Amino acid sequence: MSRQRLIITNQPPGFRGVVGEFWRCREIALLLARRDFLVRYRRSVVGFCWVLFKPGMNALVLTFVFGHLAKLPDQGVPYAVLVLSAAIAWQFFTGVLTESGGSIVNNVPLVTKVYFPRMLLPLATLPVNLIDLLLGLILLWLVMGWTGFVPGWTALLLPLAGIPLVLVAYGAGLWVSALLARFYDLKNVIPYLLQFGMLVSPVAFSAALVPERWRLVYGLNPLVAPLELFRWCLIGDRYQLDPMMVLPSVGMGLLLFISGVWAFRRFEREFADVL
Repeated sequence: MSRQRLIITNQPPGFRGVVGEFWRCREIALLLARRDFLVRYRRSVVGFCWVLFKPGMNALVLTFVFGHLAKLPDQGVPYAVLVLSAAIAWQFFTGVLTESGGSIVNNVPLVTKVYFPRMLLPLATLPVNLIDLLLGLILLWLVMGWTGFVPGWTALLLPLAGIPLVLVAYGAGLWVSALLARFYDLKNVIPYLLQFGMLVSPVAFSAALVPERWRLVYGLNPLVAPLELFRWCLIGDRYQLDPMMVLPSVGMGLLLFISGVWAFRRFEREFADVL
């Protein structure tokens, strides 16, 4: 029977150490993800319907307001497809942010009594939200069929476009989970920040509508690249991407992810004291 050495230190592990800890504790991550899945979907019909209802209703309202009343340009794409292709990505972001944000404060016994990499708690929220994303794609394909829209070959690149979305969502979730552990009242501010973020992100409209002189500044929004790349993959070459916005947004997304990992590891040592 093999023996494992337990090394106790007050210094956070380096990058290789974190990856090694994640691999050794992969069973814990799977159990946490399975628990979240069962809590949401076990013996639940409303759970599946709600996943489709949220982006569908958002797309319906935004299509009516911006497509029919404001009559914003649709770049030759049915406005419902234009909005829904970004709304399902936005739902994934908000789902990961809110669930991973509360993953520390909602698991106080695990955090204070059992040792494991705490970053697994926010990470475990990704699989169930990826399932929600797949269900949203099914709804989008139904809408495409109803409107007679045929996606292009770029749909094959969708898994690659999902990488920036996952990194931004996980990085933001790490920031929120670390801050909520210290300042629990911030939970009341997050819904308003998400509402504001939806208005300033290209969900209800195409980023091509942003005036050219403001595009570089608009690209500082880390959500511009994930939403625009996700939409471009689903719509195809007829949708225009502006590198002046996408490239700065990718850089800001990477910065958000790296800083989120740093902030979480910085505050992680104080979780047991402040919770």
